[in-house]
Amino acid sequence: MFHREALKSAHVALMDIDQTRLEESHIVVRKLMDSAGASGRITCHTNQKAALQDADFVVVAFQIGGYEPCTVTDFEVCKRHGLEQTIADTLGPGGIMRALRTIPHLWRICEDMTEVCPKATMLNYVNPMAMNTWAMYARYPHIKQVGLCHSVQGTAEELARDLNIDPASLRYRCAGINHMAFYLELDAQNG
Repeated sequence: MFHREALKSAHVALMDIDQTRLEESHIVVRKLMDSAGASGRITCHTNQKAALQDADFVVVAFQIGGYEPCTVTDFEVCKRHGLEQTIADTLGPGGIMRALRTIPHLWRICEDMTEVCPKATMLNYVNPMAMNTWAMYARYPHIKQVGLCHSVQGTAEELARDLNIDPASLRYRCAGINHMAFYLELDAQNG
C-alpha cells in the first residue's frame, strides 16, 4: 500500500491488545514504509478508541481465541458429532461458533467508530465474512464497511500459474460471497 503516492505520507495507527505483537507489527510496518520510500507516521495503541480517533479507513484483521484453542475446538466438537468441518471460518457449525465469538468485538469497533470516526470506511478482513458483515450492518447500518478477502486474487494467480500465464496479465470479474466466489470473466491480456 505504501507504493501508492497518496499513502506514502499516511498516518497508520496500529492497535493490538498484546503489547509484544504490537511492537512486532510496528517493526514490520516501519520496514515496509522504509522499503517503499514512504514517510508516513506510525502510532501504536492498546486502546482501541485512541487508535480509531479521526480515522479515514479502519482495517480490521483479528481472530478471537486464536487457532488454539478455539478453531481446534470447533473442529473437535464437529468431529465428535459426526460432522466434517472444513476450515470453519465461513459457515457450518465452526463458522457459526466463530461468528458468535467475533461479532461482539466487531460491534465494539462499530460503536467506537460511531463516536470517534463516523465517516470512516471499515475494510474488514475478519471471517466469517458474510455473517460478520451482515451482523454489523444489522446493528450499525450507518457504518460504511466492505468485507474483503484475498481468495479472489489468490485464486486468479493460482489459475494463471496452472495455465502458464503471467498473473499480471489477468483481467477478471468475480461475483459471490467470501470463499464462494465465481469468475464470471477471466481473460489474459496480451502485451
